[in-house]
Amino acid sequence: MRIYLIRHAEAQDPGSAADVDRRLTEAGEAQARVAGGALRALGARVAGILSSPLLRACQTAQEISARLDPSPAVEIRDALAPGAAPRGYFEELRGWSLGGEVAVVGHMPDLARVAAVLLAAEPGISLTFAPSATCCVDVDLAAETGKLVWFHGPARLAELAGPS
Repeated sequence: MRIYLIRHAEAQDPGSAADVDRRLTEAGEAQARVAGGALRALGARVAGILSSPLLRACQTAQEISARLDPSPAVEIRDALAPGAAPRGYFEELRGWSLGGEVAVVGHMPDLARVAAVLLAAEPGISLTFAPSATCCVDVDLAAETGKLVWFHGPARLAELAGPS
């Protein structure tokens, strides 16, 4: 299974709204559009997007979906809220019924832990996902292991997406 682990794009500062209601900034909306354009340019065939229920993640997922062709459905998953352990991510992926490639929009440090377990079987390894950073991994869910295909931050995603 190919998965795309995506950190939500830039959001309002903590304290500007309740954490669940923090929206993307204008820059964050642009970052999410770029991430979707980069996925399209990279030939991603995303069949569905699983998203944390927090507003900033949902907005990121919707912006990405709108840039893919065909536009995949976004499914909100409470188990992907901040604080989710890698096991929760793996259970959501096992329960995903559409098959094919799936994008997962979540939060730091959760995404870093998931990638660390998949790539090195070591949750303590430190990875950093900048806002909208995307990590493509071919995953063996039975073994809970994966192979890194690519990992791009916002600047590289913008290069790949090309002009808006």
